[in-house]
Amino acid sequence: MYGWIIKIRNRRFDKGLRHTARFFIPVICIGNLTVGGTGKTPHTEYLVKLLKDKFQLAILSRGYKRKTKGFVLADEYSSIELIGDEPLQIKRKFPDVTVAVHEKRKRGISRLLDLFPGTEVVLLDDAFQHRQVLPSLAILMMDYNRPIYKDRMLPLGNLREHADGIKRADIIIVSKCPKDLSPDKQAEIVRQLKLQAHQRVYFSSFAYSDIYACKGDKVLKAEELKNSACPILAFCGIGSPQPFEKYVRDIDENAKLLKFSDHHNYSKKEVDRMAQRFASIKQQGGILLTTEKDYYHIVRNE
Repeated sequence: MYGWIIKIRNRRFDKGLRHTARFFIPVICIGNLTVGGTGKTPHTEYLVKLLKDKFQLAILSRGYKRKTKGFVLADEYSSIELIGDEPLQIKRKFPDVTVAVHEKRKRGISRLLDLFPGTEVVLLDDAFQHRQVLPSLAILMMDYNRPIYKDRMLPLGNLREHADGIKRADIIIVSKCPKDLSPDKQAEIVRQLKLQAHQRVYFSSFAYSDIYACKGDKVLKAEELKNSACPILAFCGIGSPQPFEKYVRDIDENAKLLKFSDHHNYSKKEVDRMAQRFASIKQQGGILLTTEKDYYHIVRNE
C-alpha cells in the first residue's frame, strides 16, 4: 500500500497534475531514496566548501526531529531542539553561511530570498523526495554497500520510493566505496543503474579524520591512540554505524561500542549511565569516543 501511494504521488508530479515551483536562482538538491545513512552529510559539507567562497550561499534543511515548526533561521545560539542535529553541525562548522530549516521547502526558499535577497545559490539538504520544488541540479546519494537496484520498498527493504526515482537525478554519487574499487566494478554499477543520457555517476570513499577533544585544542591521530593501548568506550547514533565501528575496532578490537538509532536524542539518564561506564576505564587513561553529530546531542545534557 505504501509503495502504491508513493507511486501515485510521483506520477501526479511527473504529469504536471501537482504544482512544482521553480526559482530564478540555482537550487541544488542533495538526498537519497533510502532510509539509513548514505554519507549525505559529509557530501553536503563538501558542497558547502566548494560554493561558500564563490557564491552567496544559503542552506535549507527540514530539520529532522527538531521540536519547532515552520521557518527557523540558525544562529550561534541555535540548538538541536530548534533546528535539528545536521543543520546545527553545518552551522557550527560554517558560521558565516546562512542556514535555515522549514518542513515546506518552497516556503522556506521564498522566506530565505525575502530575508537575504542577495542569495545566489540555495542548497536543499535531504530533499530528493520533496518534489514541490524543481531543483536546478539534483544529486542522489547511494551507499555502495546497499545499491538501490538491489533494494526493495519499505517495509521489506530500505527504499522510500521505487528505484525508478533514480531517473530524477542529474548526478548519482556512489558513496562508501572501497578505495581500490576497480574500473570493472565501477562499470558494472553504472550498467546496473541504467543511466539516462544526461546523468553522471561519481564514486566516493571516506576516511575518519583525526580525533578532536570536546574541549580544548587537543588532537589525536588514530595511530597514536592505537599505540597508546588506552581502553575505549565508544557510542554512536547514526544511520549506518558500520564504518564507525570498523574505525573503532581498528584502533582497539576490545573497545566497548554502544549503538543507538539514527538522530538519537540521548536522555540525561542514558548520558549518566555512559558516564558511569566511562568512569571505570578513565583511571586507566581511557577515552570516550563518538561522532561529531552525536557530540552535539550529548552537550545538550551538560
